[in-house]
Amino acid sequence: MVLKMIFQYIAKMSFLIFLCFIILGVEAGNKELIDLHHEEKSNIELGMKSIVNNTFKEETNLVYKVKNNRTERKTKFIKENLEDIFNKKNKTKLDWWQTCLIYEIYPRSFKDSTGTGMGDLRGIIEKIPYLKYLGVCAVWLTPIYPSPGVDSGYDITDYRGIDENIGTMEDFEELKNKLHENGIKIILDIVPNHTSDKHEWFIKSVQKEEPYTDYYVWVDAKYVNGTRQVPNNWKAVFGKAMWEWNEIRQQYYLHQFFTQQPDLNFWNPLVRKDIKDMLRFWLDKGVDGFRMDAVPHIYERQDFLDSPILNDGKLEKIDYTQGLDECFYEVNEWRYLLDEYKKKDGKTRYKISNLLFRILSDDNFDWLFKQFTDLWLLKPI
Repeated sequence: MVLKMIFQYIAKMSFLIFLCFIILGVEAGNKELIDLHHEEKSNIELGMKSIVNNTFKEETNLVYKVKNNRTERKTKFIKENLEDIFNKKNKTKLDWWQTCLIYEIYPRSFKDSTGTGMGDLRGIIEKIPYLKYLGVCAVWLTPIYPSPGVDSGYDITDYRGIDENIGTMEDFEELKNKLHENGIKIILDIVPNHTSDKHEWFIKSVQKEEPYTDYYVWVDAKYVNGTRQVPNNWKAVFGKAMWEWNEIRQQYYLHQFFTQQPDLNFWNPLVRKDIKDMLRFWLDKGVDGFRMDAVPHIYERQDFLDSPILNDGKLEKIDYTQGLDECFYEVNEWRYLLDEYKKKDGKTRYKISNLLFRILSDDNFDWLFKQFTDLWLLKPI
């Protein structure tokens, strides 16, 4: 019995790793593709992109549905298209990100070049020979932007700046250029879901200065017997209420993470435009891609209904505060933006986000796991 449980656990973990490879467009385990390596490419990326676009873009006016029905629809999408993706016969040359060793760097702890006790951009520059020796072909930098540091730099006060504790924009330019000279690409961590409460946008939103009044999610309080109450039962990632009262504005603002990280209001088209303009800013500086943080959280349902309580006592999150269909639409919009740059110079820009597993319940995951084992273990690819 114990051995059986261990085998099932190992099998499921192996499946999770394989699905990650699917998102990256790699058909791990395909011996023929591995042998050809740089000569042939699976059409997974194109197939998946086309399928996602055709499936989700049909719904322009969303009506909130029962969670199980929505999950079944998304699982059906995977079931109908997974085998088709695996069995694509037309192959072309592998793109850089499909064979690339990506090295994540947290700049504040990587290499201190100034003796301050904190790592910095120049420290990374000094270690480029080491990165090249390792065979790294891209580095992913966790947030390098100005930040109070409440959440290790993921609370950003300026999307277009460099934290003075780790360097300057000139240091970044030199780092980017020297990485490229050594055949290493640079990927930036982007946090679109929230900013720091010290960000200029939030400060102006508190004061209701246009156009920033609705840049964040503001909701009036509920009053029960004259006592102020939070708008609903939603809980932040770290367990406390998702709402924080602001005395100046006399409203609650929503934060899915720390209270110092107010969520941007992605229902506001001005917010979406500003995020895309920020991506353009860094693309114009020559970065090769982005790792998009906390993407499942960027939309919350607009009616602010209480989340149902599940059998395990936890609150339902899917289709309330995570994994709304609009998240998929937004990811597609960012992909289109990156493709605009590829049309200019033929170079692929890389983007990764953590969205797929948010749409699967445990039951549907077990079903998908069975479909995977039937397809992957029993059928040639």
